[in-house]
Amino acid sequence: MLILDSLTGHLILIDKLAATNMNPNIINWAYSFLTNRKQIVTLSNKTSSKLKTSTGSPQGCVLSPILFSIYTDELRSSSENQLVINYADDTLILELLTQHQQSELQSTRDTTSEWCTNNKLLINDSKTKALTCSFSCS
Repeated sequence: MLILDSLTGHLILIDKLAATNMNPNIINWAYSFLTNRKQIVTLSNKTSSKLKTSTGSPQGCVLSPILFSIYTDELRSSSENQLVINYADDTLILELLTQHQQSELQSTRDTTSEWCTNNKLLINDSKTKALTCSFSCS
């Protein structure tokens, strides 16, 4: 998932941090960490000019998976047959069905899509996959 609107996404994260009653100094530090960042790229002894980043949190940073986990903590399934797992910038929905149960994956996908829209995240449809495993002997 990719944050579409960085400033809005950062403010949503800050609101989520504040809702945890986190120390305001840590919240301010997190906001400062996420905003007005500049990056450069070096390849074969050539270095690009500094460019201000405007989305998400820095890749490869230890804090990025933690911040994403906080950001997506409320993204869960209401189905008792499903488990939603978030890590780094990925979300996995697992569903275990007994023989005559109907899948609720499409409903969960729709709810997840709506949640992502409301939280300024973009689902990468080209990376979205479904895998069905059957343990039946029929």
